[in-house]
Amino acid sequence: MADEQNEIESLRKGLQQFNQLRHEDHYQLQSLLEHKLNKMISLINDLPKKLNENIEEIQKKLNINLTKFINELIATIKENSKQIDERLKNLEETIGSKLGDTIEGINTLDSHIGELLENTTNSLKESLISIEEVHKNSIGQLASVSENLSSYVEEFKSIKRKEEAKMINDMAVRHFYAGRKNIAIEQLKRATKLDESSLEILTNLGIILSMESKNKEAQDIFNHVLEKDPNIVEALSGMGLVMYNEGDIDGAIDIFKKAIEKDEGMASAYANLGFAYKEKEDIDKAILNWEKALELDPGLNDVKEVLTLYKDRRVDGTGEISV
Repeated sequence: MADEQNEIESLRKGLQQFNQLRHEDHYQLQSLLEHKLNKMISLINDLPKKLNENIEEIQKKLNINLTKFINELIATIKENSKQIDERLKNLEETIGSKLGDTIEGINTLDSHIGELLENTTNSLKESLISIEEVHKNSIGQLASVSENLSSYVEEFKSIKRKEEAKMINDMAVRHFYAGRKNIAIEQLKRATKLDESSLEILTNLGIILSMESKNKEAQDIFNHVLEKDPNIVEALSGMGLVMYNEGDIDGAIDIFKKAIEKDEGMASAYANLGFAYKEKEDIDKAILNWEKALELDPGLNDVKEVLTLYKDRRVDGTGEISV
């Protein structure tokens, strides 16, 4: 059991070190830790079998020896009784009245021998029961250790999946900004399978899907995210994008305003609100929100272009919604 405890302690320390390492170092430990865990599980799972084999062998040997001992003792008693009976017959004439006392003494001896035999048998049976109890306790302890190790294995695998999902999400974001939206969608879907609990990954997927006019799929994602956490403004703004795409401009304006109320520094919400007001032909409000968006994020080139066009009065109002 000391070896198993040492392995468990080593595993705990390995998990603590694992959480402190950089992303690129994690995978150098994953194979080693997973190998140790699988080795420990195999060892623990084999122990009950070995204990069962040993206890069966011990019980078998004890039963054989006990039976042999009892049979030999009974045979010895019978043989001695037979010899005593024969000698009693020979001594009957010479011993006379003392024969009764001798027989009584023999009966007393026989009683003591029987009592000794019974006590010995009971002691051996109690020893067998004690061995069985130790066996059961050992099996219970091993089961507990195995359960704990299985829990560590699942925790380790969960950490591994979450780390991999985060790396895939980061790569998908880079593909998105490089204009490779289809690749980004594919990778984000893969990431959600690895970490279904990540609302950040789901929100990113929903935003890109809404930009590709896959409104129903995006709406389902945003509903799920907002049900889990109503304060995720990116998902709230994404829901506004879906409404905008489906022509519900008033609904989109209302959603964008709610997103801004939750996060006044969200440049994309101001930008999208500007495009929604443009669709309502309320150019003054559109320009006001575009200017606020650029104040927060000067890198919004699509907003910068459409704002310049409207200010110069060179177009009557076109443009695509911002991300």
